[in-house]
Amino acid sequence: MKRCGFLAGIARFCGSSVFCGSLILDSLLSGSSMSLAADICFSRLDSGEGYITITGEIRARDAPDFITLADSLSRGGIPAKFVVLDSPGGQVMPALEIARRVSEDGMGTVVLENATCASACFLIFISGSSRAAMPGASMYVHRISDEDGDSLSARGYSVTINDLYRKLKVPDNIRMAMLDTPPGESYRLTEQDLRNISTLSLPEKPAPKPQAQRGSASGQGIFSSGRALATAPKPSPADDVFAEIDRQAEELAKSDDLRSGIWATDAYYRSIPLYDTRGMDFEEAAAKLARLIPGDRTGIPEYLIGKMYQDGLGGNVKQHETAWYYYEKAANKGNGLAIFRMGMYFKKHGRDAEAVSYILKAVKMMVPAAVNYLGYISEQGIMVPQDYGMAIIMYYTGYRLGSDQSSYALGNMFLNGIGVDRDLKAACALFRESASRGNLKAERVYRENCR
Repeated sequence: MKRCGFLAGIARFCGSSVFCGSLILDSLLSGSSMSLAADICFSRLDSGEGYITITGEIRARDAPDFITLADSLSRGGIPAKFVVLDSPGGQVMPALEIARRVSEDGMGTVVLENATCASACFLIFISGSSRAAMPGASMYVHRISDEDGDSLSARGYSVTINDLYRKLKVPDNIRMAMLDTPPGESYRLTEQDLRNISTLSLPEKPAPKPQAQRGSASGQGIFSSGRALATAPKPSPADDVFAEIDRQAEELAKSDDLRSGIWATDAYYRSIPLYDTRGMDFEEAAAKLARLIPGDRTGIPEYLIGKMYQDGLGGNVKQHETAWYYYEKAANKGNGLAIFRMGMYFKKHGRDAEAVSYILKAVKMMVPAAVNYLGYISEQGIMVPQDYGMAIIMYYTGYRLGSDQSSYALGNMFLNGIGVDRDLKAACALFRESASRGNLKAERVYRENCR
């Protein structure tokens, strides 16, 4: 059984922590520490509080090991109060499982001075009920990769993680850096970033007085650069606009239904192994999805079949009416993307009132494509009265949901002063984020106007 040695820096951390008290390492279970794996172990402090350490690369077996350890400690009446992290990252799914348990148990998370927490480790850290990143800690983020590298499905997972970070109130500049930094590279969080994501009072050098600055609803400024600045950025006129929009958009963002919101994207659906049809021909793919329909309540199989017919995949002629047939079946199961597609079907057939009704239903479900489209028709005055204010709200909501199209469209409004004062800084930040999500038009406009 591996013995967990005293962690350098733990006394300094605990001396200022609200949940550690006065701590000196104490042994547990016959005078030693308990270890389930080389990189997961538990230690107890003289205050009676315990903590788990996770060191090294996060692997598939680490999630069940961590959960088993947490269960054992709870049954023994000595639950871990916090988790100390020192990891270069690793596999995302076990990290998510560990993060879920950390959140459910209300554990705090700590990265000590000179320790590292990168990539998947950051998922665990940010899920802590209390978080402490000590001065001198090294923390890094970047996009997720899979067996195909920086693939479309991997980017879909990154967008999903971005939404999780948003709900956990990760500052916008860190989220943008995660989406913008490809696998193989890393964005290192600055000391100010570490303070922004910490929720505990930490020992620190006296800080200079901050410059007076208007902030967004998140307190960070919506359009902070993905590369953190050494000094506080000059406030943008966009900050005041979006502080108000944040309050209005919050009412639209309450659904966590996995059939809607950030999860309702083609890339996400196809990234789920159950619905993966890569490498199959049209007939084989349609047959696989059709077999999933009985007993299904999500509408995902019907939606994907409809999309295949609409796109004419595999060299087949596009069959729109067959596509709408499957979309309707999926919509009847409450599938947000299918509801949006039904709205587009009614628009195609000149039934504007029904089209708008279905589009609004999909917007209430926070389907990114629907949110973006409502922004577009509000900006252009198509089927609804022209309303730049509504367009800005919808584009911004789409931006928060991870839509590259909404980010680009909103950037274009700021670039050209449509419905809002012209603001090149805000426009460039939006074009940059849209380009980081694969939007080639945004990449071109960014090169032409922002360098």
